Amino acid sequence: MRLRLIAVSMLVLRCSTMATITLQDKSEISGTITASSKEEIQLLTHGGTKTVPRATIHDIGHPGKFHMLLGVSLFAAGIVTFIALDQRDCRDSCAQPIAGLALPVVAGAAGAGFFFWGYSAWSDSRGAFQSGSQPVGNSGTAAGIGYQFHF
Repeated sequence: MRLRLIAVSMLVLRCSTMATITLQDKSEISGTITASSKEEIQLLTHGGTKTVPRATIHDIGHPGKFHMLLGVSLFAAGIVTFIALDQRDCRDSCAQPIAGLALPVVAGAAGAGFFFWGYSAWSDSRGAFQSGSQPVGNSGTAAGIGYQFHF
């Protein structure tokens, strides 16, 4: 069971940093954009490094949008929960008012984490795609599984 959980976690983390490139012939390539020039972009795919000419690219779906949306939603849910807890009659009569703050704080912190993870993946992908950019700064591969992280 643990092995399945680890495998699913690795898959989710790996896919969350991969851009989807749609070519002119409507085929799609998924990979992490690592560098680009005026003529082509370099991708790190499951099969290794691949170079794609810019002229063949129709559209690019940069990663991180879903995570930013999820993060904002969780953060907003934390604020709404905090307001709802504050409005109840628990304000003065609860023995442990701090216990009621755990849910909004956890939701807000998780939301902020998801948002910044998504923003980091999105901005790294967009930055690497910009014309003439070099490979993204301090990137590395974790435990040989091909997962890229950028700071």
